Amino acid sequence: MTTGDQISKHASAKQGKSSGGQWLKRIGIAGFLFFLIKGILWLVLLGLVVFGIVDKEAMDTFREWLPF
Repeated sequence: MTTGDQISKHASAKQGKSSGGQWLKRIGIAGFLFFLIKGILWLVLLGLVVFGIVDKEAMDTFREWLPF
């Protein structure tokens, strides 16, 4: 086996690992954004209840409607 073969084998193995790492990174970013947006929406809903824009009964109905 020549040095060129070793280099290309190492480069292709490194490239495969890199694409897996990119996939995992995208999933992590998507998960972070999902929970960030979900948390912000809950805080907005809480603020609407505190300031009296939405009544507590409507919030309870909304909470029962959610599957989680």
